[in-house]
This record gives sequence, structure tokens and C-alpha cells, in this order.
Amino acid sequence: VLRDAARTSRPWLPDARAGETPPRQIARVELAQAKSAASTTLAAGARDALAFRFPADTAQALAGLDPREQFAVEFVMPDDSVRTARFEVGDFAAGRAFLAMGSL
Repeated sequence: VLRDAARTSRPWLPDARAGETPPRQIARVELAQAKSAASTTLAAGARDALAFRFPADTAQALAGLDPREQFAVEFVMPDDSVRTARFEVGDFAAGRAFLAMGSL
């Protein structure tokens, strides 16, 4: 869930501590294209993990937002409950830059 720049050009910058994502009327919701087992990225002590893949234009949409804006990844569980992970766009940009460096 991220701000849709086509609906509003102004950054959505509520109090960062509030953990708010843009209201649905100005939000863009992207669905994962695929999910797969992610055994190579397991955290210590974890038994299993999943990797979710999103459309490439989702990354481009994030890159066009203000680095201070927040976006969220919502995980819909089998019982229809939702768990949310929130990030700042700048964190995503830094991660992308780190990956672009390749192996050192």
C-alpha cells in the first residue's frame, strides 16, 4: 500500500511515529505476482520463510515518492486477519542501492 502519485502529487507525510499509510482514496494497492519458499533467507532459528515478488512498476512507483513517505506490506492470513509491516520509502531506496552494488 503506497501513495498513488497519479491521484495526488503531494507527499503523504503524517507523523512518522503514527505508522500511517496513505488513505485508501489516494493509495495504490499492489498485489504480489508470486510467492515461493525462501530457504536461503531464513533468520536464525526460523523453520521456513516465503518470498513475495511484486511487479517491477511497483519499485518504480516507490522510487518516485518522497523518501520520507511510508508504505506498507500487508499480509492477509488464512483466517483473514492482516499483519502489516511498515517501511519508509527512503529505506527501500537504500536497500535497492545496496543491492545494485553487487558483490564486493
